[in-house]
Amino acid sequence: MSLGGLGIPRAQDIAWSAFTGSVVDTMELQKMILKEEDRSVEMVERVMNGWNTAHKGVGTISVEQFVGAEKTQRDLTYRVHEYNLERLKKNEEASFRATVLGCTMNGSGAWLKVVPDRHRNLTMDPQSYARALQFRLGMDLYEEETKCGFCAKMMDRRGQHAGICTGVHYALHNAVRNELCSEGRRAGRQPELEKAGILDGARQNERPADVFFPLYRGSRGLCVDVTIINSYGDLTHSAESVGVNAQKAAEAKRLNYEKAVVEAGWKFSPFPMETLGGFGEECDEILRSIGEGLARFSGISTSKATKRLQERISFRYQKFLGIILSTNLGDT
Repeated sequence: MSLGGLGIPRAQDIAWSAFTGSVVDTMELQKMILKEEDRSVEMVERVMNGWNTAHKGVGTISVEQFVGAEKTQRDLTYRVHEYNLERLKKNEEASFRATVLGCTMNGSGAWLKVVPDRHRNLTMDPQSYARALQFRLGMDLYEEETKCGFCAKMMDRRGQHAGICTGVHYALHNAVRNELCSEGRRAGRQPELEKAGILDGARQNERPADVFFPLYRGSRGLCVDVTIINSYGDLTHSAESVGVNAQKAAEAKRLNYEKAVVEAGWKFSPFPMETLGGFGEECDEILRSIGEGLARFSGISTSKATKRLQERISFRYQKFLGIILSTNLGDT
């Protein structure tokens, strides 16, 4: 999933790696069983030649590379997946390349790891789940273009209009904002939604904190500004670099708010997410801070609590996106 897939590899992509890994990782056991008739090295060489033939272009492997190695199957499979990713990134269609890169962003596929739980609202109806998957894969969602239920502009067949629709952004923004606040409360951080009075003077009516965390990391508080960014914006760059749109949006938010917020005595951080579900770099520190609180209450490690937190936020984001694509954007 970290390479942009669904975590369900094709059998032909992993068959030789699985077989080769099993043979290599059992060399010592083969020697013990076969004793004087040991031909394990010869067997490994034959199997590796088969792998090299099956995966021309991926690279050549040899016995010396894997003597004493562990998790050979995983390493070989990863090589194949990396090769496939590089091949997809060379597609002539810019929006296709942007989809591929957007799906490799941090946390973009985190929702696919969530274990369904009705008691925590971690379920999704089949149609919404299918739409979210189709959007992630850049597939056609609709048979023909139709009007967007939010803005009445034309919705393309792949649903990529969702990336520029203000109404869709508003709905997704609120979903992420509310989830951050809810998880912050579970972690004992006492967050506030849309806190007023952050800035003084001419900007006193502005609200740079979608979610406000008091007494954050030795400061009076942290203002978190959630922003949803189109994964397909500026295709010249988003089709070539991972997370470029999230980075630009975060920089714009800092330019607009950070100086004024700091002068007022607070800290400021954007929380950028792209429409394909990837988390910008600025999200890491905020997620970890909430994860620390969740870890204390749950008794698990901070890294595990933070990982599960990201998965839940990702899932609820995709749930809203799937519902929007299924019902509000002309699906028939």
